[in-house]
Amino acid sequence: MLTPTELAGHLSGRAIIRKNLPIRDIQHDSRSCTPGSAYFAFPGLHHDGCSFIGDAINRGASLIVSPQAADADPRADHIILESGQIRQAYALASSLFYGNPSADTAVAGVTGTDGKTSTSYYLYQLLNGLGLRSALSTTVLVDDGRGLIRSPFHNTTPEAWDVQGMIRRSVESGCAGFVLEASSHALSTDYSRLLGTSFRLAIFTRITSEHLDFHKSWDAYAQSKLNLARMCSGPVVVYRDSPLLESLSRTVPSRLVVIDRPEITGTDREGLTFRYGHAQYRLPFPYPFALENAFAAAAAAALITGNDMDAVLERLRDLSNPPGRQEVLCIAGRTAVIDFAHTPDAISRLLSSFRSLYPDSRFITVFGASGERDRTKRPLMGRAASDESSLIVLTEDDSRDEDTQDICRQIATGITGADHLIITRRMAAVTEAARVSRPGDVIFLLGIGVQDTLTRQGKAEKWDERAAITAALEDLS
Repeated sequence: MLTPTELAGHLSGRAIIRKNLPIRDIQHDSRSCTPGSAYFAFPGLHHDGCSFIGDAINRGASLIVSPQAADADPRADHIILESGQIRQAYALASSLFYGNPSADTAVAGVTGTDGKTSTSYYLYQLLNGLGLRSALSTTVLVDDGRGLIRSPFHNTTPEAWDVQGMIRRSVESGCAGFVLEASSHALSTDYSRLLGTSFRLAIFTRITSEHLDFHKSWDAYAQSKLNLARMCSGPVVVYRDSPLLESLSRTVPSRLVVIDRPEITGTDREGLTFRYGHAQYRLPFPYPFALENAFAAAAAAALITGNDMDAVLERLRDLSNPPGRQEVLCIAGRTAVIDFAHTPDAISRLLSSFRSLYPDSRFITVFGASGERDRTKRPLMGRAASDESSLIVLTEDDSRDEDTQDICRQIATGITGADHLIITRRMAAVTEAARVSRPGDVIFLLGIGVQDTLTRQGKAEKWDERAAITAALEDLS
């Protein structure tokens, strides 16, 4: 077990150690503390963790790590971090507690704006299929070596304690690989959730502008993404047309693996065929962007396992999508598509891919935008949906404390050439989309995927996108 003295030796700042008792776990929420916990007082957006030091001690925390000088409480040991780098300290402490688990397995990090979850899931399937038992952490699914389950975490990339714990459990379960979806927030110096993690390989998926509410600028967003390459000791896989190619060429010139998209030679509603070298291969999804993600995963799998690319590409025909990604339902003569697309680029690519499969169908697109998040993309989302949609139904998508009607109006400013409605409650919006649909129409439900709650006015309410559209369409039968 990690002791306070050992921890202090790896952290900056003034240390006051009274008792060198073993640390039993590491927490950043005082309510989760138990006897023997180390409590890290985060400077949160709405609450200062220092305000809850007393509560942590009352619950049994024996070690307090604070970002600012404070009067030492005689009931607990203290490490005072006067530098204020509390989140970095938390990440390092989490890795130390679990014995630097990423050194014992091949961790592959996947980052980008769109395609992270699918690429991660494809790589996980390929590695396991090629005989390298691997674990997984994504927005939708996780596997710490004990089996695949829906992710219990709120964030795309969980907090450092959870990440390091999953990696350690996967190693103890016999896994030799770990695929980790890495968000820009987690990679940023503000959060540093992955500090202390050693990556053997990195994949950069499609990059467009996103999360500017947090990063404030494209350059800051890009620099957060580039941190994955900086933390990686092995190959960094990226497409030739990536806007980060030049930056990556400067950052990791000797380890960059630049790939080109293979040529698609045929498409039907069951999948597509493509050429690589002199051979043809099959992907069970008919979308070019799915091939983009799958091919990057295949390149990474070949690098990690040492298999020939041809052997890896043969396995693409057996891939499945994660839940809530390009999920297609056929009910009452209509086609419903559930997808997490929540950026202008992702919406545009999804709709255009389906247009090639359903050239004569009317598209009805239901979506919104997250409240208290990047506002600059909202009109662009409306514009992207306009290109292929006959009707756009704007509605809620985790409005939080922002007014849903205002969010929808901002999206609507970008809509051109398509009719649109604003129906703030998502159930009512889904029901109306189904009601006005005709046999042969395609209804797109975007932005939620398998998320099981909607947050409005600070309250999370249960939500099931699949159940909502199923019920609405079955009522038409």
